[in-house]
Amino acid sequence: MQRIAHDRGGRCLSAEYLGVKVPLAWECDRGHVWQASPDSIINGGHWCPNCAVLDKTKTPHLRLKYDYDGRP
Repeated sequence: MQRIAHDRGGRCLSAEYLGVKVPLAWECDRGHVWQASPDSIINGGHWCPNCAVLDKTKTPHLRLKYDYDGRP
Protein backbone atom coordinates (compact mmCIF):
# COMPACT_ATOMS: atom_id res chain seq x y z
CA MET A 1 0.00 0.00 0.00
CA GLN A 2 2.91 2.33 0.69
CA ARG A 3 4.07 2.12 -2.93
CA ILE A 4 0.60 2.92 -4.24
CA ALA A 5 0.33 5.91 -1.90
CA HIS A 6 3.86 7.06 -2.74
CA ASP A 7 3.03 6.96 -6.46
CA ARG A 8 0.23 9.45 -5.71
CA GLY A 9 2.39 11.68 -3.53
CA GLY A 10 1.09 10.44 -0.19
CA ARG A 11 1.36 7.61 2.27
CA CYS A 12 -0.65 4.85 3.86
CA LEU A 13 -0.94 5.42 7.61
CA SER A 14 -2.34 1.98 8.44
CA ALA A 15 0.05 -0.64 9.77
CA GLU A 16 -2.05 -3.68 8.91
CA TYR A 17 -3.58 -4.79 5.62
CA LEU A 18 -6.78 -6.83 6.11
CA GLY A 19 -8.00 -7.11 2.52
CA VAL A 20 -9.01 -4.97 -0.44
CA LYS A 21 -12.42 -4.04 1.00
CA VAL A 22 -11.24 -3.04 4.50
CA PRO A 23 -10.64 0.73 4.79
CA LEU A 24 -7.16 2.00 5.56
CA ALA A 25 -5.98 5.44 6.66
CA TRP A 26 -4.33 7.52 3.93
CA GLU A 27 -2.60 10.90 3.85
CA CYS A 28 -2.10 13.03 0.74
CA ASP A 29 0.76 15.43 0.05
CA ARG A 30 -1.35 18.35 1.35
CA GLY A 31 -1.76 16.65 4.74
CA HIS A 32 -5.39 15.57 4.38
CA VAL A 33 -6.17 12.27 6.13
CA TRP A 34 -9.12 10.02 5.21
CA GLN A 35 -10.27 6.39 5.21
CA ALA A 36 -10.66 4.40 1.99
CA SER A 37 -10.49 0.79 0.93
CA PRO A 38 -7.49 -0.32 -1.13
CA ASP A 39 -9.99 -1.39 -3.80
CA SER A 40 -11.30 2.17 -4.20
CA ILE A 41 -7.74 3.52 -4.41
CA ILE A 42 -6.41 0.87 -6.80
CA ASN A 43 -9.40 0.05 -9.00
CA GLY A 44 -11.70 3.01 -8.43
CA GLY A 45 -9.11 5.63 -9.25
CA HIS A 46 -9.98 7.59 -6.11
CA TRP A 47 -7.46 9.50 -4.04
CA CYS A 48 -7.92 12.39 -1.61
CA PRO A 49 -11.56 13.57 -1.44
CA ASN A 50 -10.57 16.96 0.01
CA CYS A 51 -8.12 17.64 -2.81
CA ALA A 52 -10.74 16.60 -5.37
CA VAL A 53 -13.04 19.36 -4.07
CA LEU A 54 -10.22 21.89 -3.77
CA ASP A 55 -9.10 21.27 -7.34
CA LYS A 56 -12.64 21.97 -8.60
CA THR A 57 -13.17 25.09 -6.46
CA LYS A 58 -12.47 28.23 -8.47
CA THR A 59 -13.09 30.94 -5.84
CA PRO A 60 -9.85 31.64 -3.90
CA HIS A 61 -11.52 32.45 -0.55
CA LEU A 62 -13.61 29.27 -0.73
CA ARG A 63 -10.47 27.25 -1.53
CA LEU A 64 -8.78 28.64 1.58
CA LYS A 65 -11.84 28.04 3.75
CA TYR A 66 -12.32 24.47 2.53
CA ASP A 67 -8.62 23.66 2.86
CA TYR A 68 -8.69 24.97 6.44
CA ASP A 69 -12.04 23.46 7.45
CA GLY A 70 -11.63 20.29 5.40
CA ARG A 71 -8.44 19.16 7.07
CA PRO A 72 -8.93 16.64 9.84
